[in-house]
Amino acid sequence: MLITYELMKAAVEKADVNALRLALYQATGDEELATMQVEWVAMRGGVFQWPSLSDEDRVSVQNKALVFLADPANLGPRDDVPEEGEMRHLMELFQGRALTDQEFRAYRGEVAFEEFPRDPRWETPPAPETLDDFKVLIIGAGASGIAMSIKLSRLGIRHTILERLDDLSGTWHRQRYPNVRVDTNFLVYQYKFEKRRVFDEYFPTQATIKDYMCEVAGKFGVDKHVVFDQEVVDATWDGATSTWRVTATDSEGSRTEHEANVLVTATGLFSTPKIPGFPGMDTFRGSVVHTADWDESLEWAGKRLAVIGNGSTGTQILPKLAETAEHVTAFQRTPSWIVETPGLKRKVKDHARWLLETMPFYWNWATYGQFIATLAMQDSQVIDREWQAGGGTISERNDELRKILSDYVAEKVGNDPDLVAKLVPAYAPLARRIVVDSGWYDALMQDNVDLNTDGIREVVPDGVVTNADEKIELDVIVVAAGFEVSRYFYPAEFHGRDGVTFEQLWSQDGARAHLGMSIPGFPNFYCVYGPNSQGRGGGGFLMYVDLWTQYVAEMIVAQVEGGYREVEVKQSAFEGYNEEIDEAVRGLIYETEGKGGYFVNEHGRSGVQMPWTVGEYHDRLLPAKPSDYHMKRDPQRGI
Repeated sequence: MLITYELMKAAVEKADVNALRLALYQATGDEELATMQVEWVAMRGGVFQWPSLSDEDRVSVQNKALVFLADPANLGPRDDVPEEGEMRHLMELFQGRALTDQEFRAYRGEVAFEEFPRDPRWETPPAPETLDDFKVLIIGAGASGIAMSIKLSRLGIRHTILERLDDLSGTWHRQRYPNVRVDTNFLVYQYKFEKRRVFDEYFPTQATIKDYMCEVAGKFGVDKHVVFDQEVVDATWDGATSTWRVTATDSEGSRTEHEANVLVTATGLFSTPKIPGFPGMDTFRGSVVHTADWDESLEWAGKRLAVIGNGSTGTQILPKLAETAEHVTAFQRTPSWIVETPGLKRKVKDHARWLLETMPFYWNWATYGQFIATLAMQDSQVIDREWQAGGGTISERNDELRKILSDYVAEKVGNDPDLVAKLVPAYAPLARRIVVDSGWYDALMQDNVDLNTDGIREVVPDGVVTNADEKIELDVIVVAAGFEVSRYFYPAEFHGRDGVTFEQLWSQDGARAHLGMSIPGFPNFYCVYGPNSQGRGGGGFLMYVDLWTQYVAEMIVAQVEGGYREVEVKQSAFEGYNEEIDEAVRGLIYETEGKGGYFVNEHGRSGVQMPWTVGEYHDRLLPAKPSDYHMKRDPQRGI
């Protein structure tokens, strides 16, 4: 890349000016930069809050940056890690206010100065022979399994990953339908132990994210621990030996037995596709394909298609299919709130890449800025009783978002009253997952696309019959109906102490866990991305992956260092935590507004979302608290 004055000028003019200010201050110590006041700009009705500067300060920062960047001696990443007090001071300057202790503990990992911001450590490193007798088994080689493996490798703990697919990256290997991409800015969607990664687009495609996951896994040797083509069908706790015995089958039907001291599931929410049970599905003479098992040889040009579902997947795939299909019928059961994202397919230009890769500390503050901007979303899901008493629906911020999104729908469909009535949801925004607009509304306005809200009564050999008795002839049915999110670990069967199963434990009101991670009756067992562990806003998914895997690693450290053969969460800790969840959820919108979506399970309870802010959850989770567990020693084996 040729570095010119024009490139530098474009870089500073298009930069996140507050991130640029902090990077400059950290690199130069120019106190004038520290005196500038942060101005918070509300975006999308206040759901996002962006820290910025006055026009005068903006120009000053840009001029200082040009002088700094013009000297080649200043360029190149630095590995300086500020002392804790200085780090907090810098973070407070960025946000323009003091941080609470809780916020500092939770947020410092997202500015990512340390090589491994969340890194498990031995207090007393065990003898090599102790680790030789200890093994962890991980189920799943997606984002969580990769991070778990890296943390265990840094501790020197033996482990194996069982992966049912034929490659790494989990959902990013499996989801290969047309137009699939991550709907989060890459500055948030990346591991913070892998520095200054810049993708080609701000919202990278599936192939890009898969390559990234595989590259990280290769760099840290994760691939050496993976056994592919291993579908776990049974995991049973053996109380006599205090180990887990796991049975897996390969694609040829051969069974393999595995044994481990600790079992970690890293299968996530989106691993088992949901298949609609329409009568007559087996009679259809055309092609039926689920987006999670996309047939890359499928031909749809000039054909009549149905797309069932209008969540993130259905809205992504429809525009691509509609480009060449003869006709597409989009079947919508419940409308989604869909948000405009102008930069969805925007390329990262050379000047932006150069600044992120070259200017000291800018990547740190740019990624931190994206994280901070998302935190306001947490407040938009809180019910404001006073606002409701005054005639409002949810809260001032949520109601303003509803208006913005409703107006966006009307604008996109030309204020067609029939379409607006069908496309504007009756529930509050953020009570279900917000969907990023990948061109869905534009596709609906094409002559070869129809929206159908009648619902499908049955499938017939040459199409479907709707509940309005209309027959729609089809060549291809595309199922974008999502996943079995409330059936954690399905279809594998798990048997804990005394043969207890999750189905038995969760029969009353669905899946529950302590901190989303551990369950009474299942010793030496942890689930990553378990019940009630999806963030309610603030941060990206990979931040939570880092938190969850840190917790598991810390618990394993406590087990090995303490010489414990069994570690099982106390019933009192489990019940106390879930009582806190039930109480906290009453102040949020999920159970009153989100029924029918995957946030709320079949029992009417919020079983996916956590009710905590990032700071609240971080303090509950880390550092891990062995006092929440029964710890049983093995005097013979020493572990």
